[in-house]
Amino acid sequence: MISGSPAQSLTLLALLLPDADVVIGDLRDQYDPSTRRGLGAHITIRFDWLSANRITSVDHDCIASICASSPTIVVTLAKVAEFPRVTYLEPEPAGPIEALAKRIAERYPARADDHTFKPHVTVGRKLPSEDVKRIGNLASTRLVQRGNIVTSCNELTLLVSRDGRWVRLRDYPFGAYYQRELIAKSG
Repeated sequence: MISGSPAQSLTLLALLLPDADVVIGDLRDQYDPSTRRGLGAHITIRFDWLSANRITSVDHDCIASICASSPTIVVTLAKVAEFPRVTYLEPEPAGPIEALAKRIAERYPARADDHTFKPHVTVGRKLPSEDVKRIGNLASTRLVQRGNIVTSCNELTLLVSRDGRWVRLRDYPFGAYYQRELIAKSG
């Protein structure tokens, strides 16, 4: 059982990207409020998809099955883009991320208030309009100085909000990574 009020226990399915934090972590610390809640660089696959107190073993098994039949996702973060009041890095290729999100959404349909899915790694959010381009320029300069970020995602992670912090609850390994984990456990 998740501690705290069930109504306040938000859930998040995400691809965690610690390699991106090495390059843009300090910018995220300054400009993305989610870092104060313990959330590093990531790509959100599903936000608040199911109340934390309603996640069952059937849900875990379903997500594990989707991930086990999905390949490891390798992305390059080389392009800075923006939404209103948000600066982000655009992962390329987006296709494998979109395919994973679609499979999850088929099982857990979007709410009426959900936004259209667009894979991204937030650098800054809730920014004053005049800061969006400035933060984007800082991120672009960082990528030029340190090089594009190329990273491999071997698992989808379930996080739960507890006491104002994001807590890692469970990892769902992808394809070949899942097979290696099963062999390691049986050996």
